[in-house]
Amino acid sequence: MKLRLTILFTAVLAVIVLMVNYTKSSHEEIFTVDNTRVFNEFRMTIDTKRNGEKMLKDYDSNIGMLTMQYNAAKEERIKQQIFEQLSQQKDDYQRFSMTYTNEATVKIWQRINEYIKEYAKIKNARMILGSSGNGAVFYSEGQQDITQDVLNFINQKYEGSN
Repeated sequence: MKLRLTILFTAVLAVIVLMVNYTKSSHEEIFTVDNTRVFNEFRMTIDTKRNGEKMLKDYDSNIGMLTMQYNAAKEERIKQQIFEQLSQQKDDYQRFSMTYTNEATVKIWQRINEYIKEYAKIKNARMILGSSGNGAVFYSEGQQDITQDVLNFINQKYEGSN
């Protein structure tokens, strides 16, 4: 009798373990996120854009000041020196504008990808697809859009890492 109960208990326990494992593996899903929205609403993007705009305003301010000095200068030698500084500032402005945007975009996507990979592991996701409507994924039947959940997660991670 005790042997039968032990065998029955073991069998029931085995069935429960199998059901839990099946349920766990069947919850692995494919999710979609609006990658354009994730990028634009990621706080690192917002912070980086704000910092870049501040730096560009500083360049604009310097260029404006040099322009006023140039216009006010009477001596040709001084005008030439200011003109050279002004040309250099404009070149620096252009170079900064291009490199800052490109380098910042790369860093932001690296951080987003790192956080989404961590998110996927926590949520037991098999795949997270970007769906911005630009050719990546136009339609995904039965897939869950987790854009807001991902945004919450990555912004919390970013806020915690600063």
